[in-house]
Amino acid sequence: MKTLILTTATLLTIGITGMIFLESEAQAQPSAVTSSTSMFGDACKDVKFKVTNKHKEGGQIELRKVEYYNKANGKWQTEDIPNHVMDQGDTYTTSGDNLTDSEGEELTKIRFIYRWKDNRASSNWSDDVTSKDFTPKDATCNAGKIYGLGQGWDITG
Repeated sequence: MKTLILTTATLLTIGITGMIFLESEAQAQPSAVTSSTSMFGDACKDVKFKVTNKHKEGGQIELRKVEYYNKANGKWQTEDIPNHVMDQGDTYTTSGDNLTDSEGEELTKIRFIYRWKDNRASSNWSDDVTSKDFTPKDATCNAGKIYGLGQGWDITG
């Protein structure tokens, strides 16, 4: 009987010690959980993109989308632009988007999807065209950032 009581007491002590250890481990590592969640979950808010129409045909372009490469997840992501028409020489800054899974991440390449037409009255819009890739000087995404600001990102055709 004494052996049974001693064995039960020992097992309870081991069980309680194990639960305390696991609880302290869980409390000691919340930042690891938080950082991995923020790495793949927070939107980078009110981000804008600035570009100038210097298309070689000298006419208008219609911006349709912006694509950005998120280095952390290794994927191109897309934001729609509400088909904004730009005359030759115009510079446009998008109104601001919340970029999924991008807060604090490096967006290392930016490109625009657009259509163009020359100055002839009979001209029609082209099919969608993808601009060259633009490389930001500072790739880290933060709320309120304007990519292309002061960098002379020109769509040349």
